[in-house]
Amino acid sequence: MYVVKRGWHIDIGIARADAQPPLQPVAAAFPESRYLLFGFGDRRYLLQGGGVGNSVAALWGGAGLVMVTSIGLQQLEQVFGRDSVVQVELTPQQMSDLQGFIGRTFATRDGAIVRVTPGPHAVGSFSAYYESAQRYSALHTCNTWAAEVLQSADLPVSSSGVEFASQLWHQVQRLESAGAALGFLVRRCDRRVSPKGRIAKRCAKVRVSIHTAIAGRLCSSIRRLSGSFASCADVICAGESGDSP
Repeated sequence: MYVVKRGWHIDIGIARADAQPPLQPVAAAFPESRYLLFGFGDRRYLLQGGGVGNSVAALWGGAGLVMVTSIGLQQLEQVFGRDSVVQVELTPQQMSDLQGFIGRTFATRDGAIVRVTPGPHAVGSFSAYYESAQRYSALHTCNTWAAEVLQSADLPVSSSGVEFASQLWHQVQRLESAGAALGFLVRRCDRRVSPKGRIAKRCAKVRVSIHTAIAGRLCSSIRRLSGSFASCADVICAGESGDSP
């Protein structure tokens, strides 16, 4: 799963090949796309061309709109820049929950999602617009919605008080740091113990099944108890292989 910062707005992205039933109708509309990005916004503002009047009206609340962006065969970093893209590893259950939440954001008519044809004044470089079952307001912005998507996957993210992109992006960067720290620990274990040993099997299991939320808590514990990732990794690996710490 990918989190993409687009200036004032944050999108949630998936590889098109990973689309599950809730999002397959959207994926089918973009057969040549490698990735699909999903966002949320105010219907009137997006379709009627922005402007001060529509901006103010959006703050009072109104119908929402789901925006989908296809970037063809390009990589996300090529389009939005390396510093604006964060990849977050999810378990199968987390991915299912995340896509389910996004899917429920779409309004349906006779069981099908409803695509909206934008007029000449539509705002944003989005590939498609869809009717939404959710409403937009000053307290439930595009970035609030993106935070709720991440929460639905049981990630350690709070949507409370999130209105602007920067408020969510700081939390996303912490997720990225936690994932990098976990990867460091696993690599340390791989170097310390033979791949045929019991620890190798344990590390492989960690790679597949651990939740990013657990990784965040693990990193906090490491900082408190050891003061450095290296020393903590040494202790973990030594303990698992039967050596004295």
